[in-house]
Amino acid sequence: MKTAMAYGLSPDDPAWVILAVNQSGLMAMEKAINELNGVHSREIKAFEDKARLLAEKSMDKAAHEALQKISETLAVNAQNLFRKRELRITTSWLVGAAVIGASFYIGISLLTYQYLESTIYKKALNDAYQIAHDETARANWANTQTGKTAFALSQVTDIAQLAACNKPGAGWVLNKDRTICFPQQDSDGFIHGWAVPKTR
Repeated sequence: MKTAMAYGLSPDDPAWVILAVNQSGLMAMEKAINELNGVHSREIKAFEDKARLLAEKSMDKAAHEALQKISETLAVNAQNLFRKRELRITTSWLVGAAVIGASFYIGISLLTYQYLESTIYKKALNDAYQIAHDETARANWANTQTGKTAFALSQVTDIAQLAACNKPGAGWVLNKDRTICFPQQDSDGFIHGWAVPKTR
């Protein structure tokens, strides 16, 4: 009523009713947009793994919920107006208001989706590229002479056990330059060591 008086409208003026319904619709759309922003902020970390797919699903779900809320708000306002017999709202006006509200909300959702795509999705692509780059570096090292020797050694012995020097009787020798692992006799007089690949 205060808004109608501010515009110089009387209570029986049809424009006052349209203004009141439009304000209610805009408030519902603002509430839906705030709820969507809250959902996006809580789920933004989960989007890093499946950014594009989850963003599309989230946008569809949020758009559906917003349209449902807009429709419910418009329906309640229309029923109140019909009960008071202040104005008969036509079907075309309801459809037009719903289309305008939906278009506004979908535009906001698309802007949010584009923001997510330009940040999180591109970061995920960069991470995937870095992983592939690291795999290429490892593959290149494996083709060097050192890499081939390490691979051949891993086929005949336990490299982790060799690095830990934990065979029965094996021991460490420490000097100023390096630490050396070498086999020793155990209590039964056996000498344990590690197998090495055959050399040509």
